[in-house]
Amino acid sequence: MLGPVVIDPPSGRPPLLVIDRVAIQPRFWRLFLGRVEPGVVTLRGVHIHAGGQGDCLADLARALRPDTLRTTRPASPRPTSAPPDVTFSGLEVRFEGPAPEQAPLVWGPFGGCLRVDRQPEHTHASLVVDGPGRALHASRFQPSQALLVISGDLNEASTMKLINSAFGDWKDTGDKLAPLPEAPRTSTHEFLLLPRPGSVQSTLRVGRPAVPATHADYIPLQLANVILGGSFDSRITKNIREDKGYTYSPVPGPQACSTEGATRSVPMCEPK
Repeated sequence: MLGPVVIDPPSGRPPLLVIDRVAIQPRFWRLFLGRVEPGVVTLRGVHIHAGGQGDCLADLARALRPDTLRTTRPASPRPTSAPPDVTFSGLEVRFEGPAPEQAPLVWGPFGGCLRVDRQPEHTHASLVVDGPGRALHASRFQPSQALLVISGDLNEASTMKLINSAFGDWKDTGDKLAPLPEAPRTSTHEFLLLPRPGSVQSTLRVGRPAVPATHADYIPLQLANVILGGSFDSRITKNIREDKGYTYSPVPGPQACSTEGATRSVPMCEPK
């Protein structure tokens, strides 16, 4: 049992990678041949610091795959063996918020395994994650929550026969989703300035809560958006694009889910 294992960044940031515990189980049959080879490597408590926009992941990749060997003694030639099985638990990826006072975004914890396929020309590694993702998939992809839309010149009897042959045995396999609470329709005013030195454009994002997709006003809201700024013939687009020449498009539009919605506009212009 080893740990903790820490990989520090090149600058004074938090550690790129922290593994609380590493357990290594050797291939016992190799011990009879006088060789020690890892058979199963178990990682417990894997914490990855990805930075604000994932910029630290590149530093982590360079640290895990150095360009030069970390030894000056030439390695003795050995027969090629299969890579060990790597399993992990408690995997968390942390993204820092855009402002210091904002809480970081944490993905996880997850469990799974790392599969390595070693070929003569290259080595391919794939990450297989299980745990909450499988349960979430089973609870969301259910026939009671599916909608099948078919259009065209179709024969109803033959079409229904094809549908039943393809989806007739589809059964619910997960727990039902709990009802979501209704999201707030109003919010307090907030102004956030994020400096981007050297940027060739300034981005202005304006938004507020709106109605969900199930609301009676959602379709009228979409129509109002087309008239106001959601098309090239809209009023705002003609004003700030054709008349003023400020930006290519204000890019407005409503976004709606089952219990919440929002309206936003994201114009981009010269940094003046």
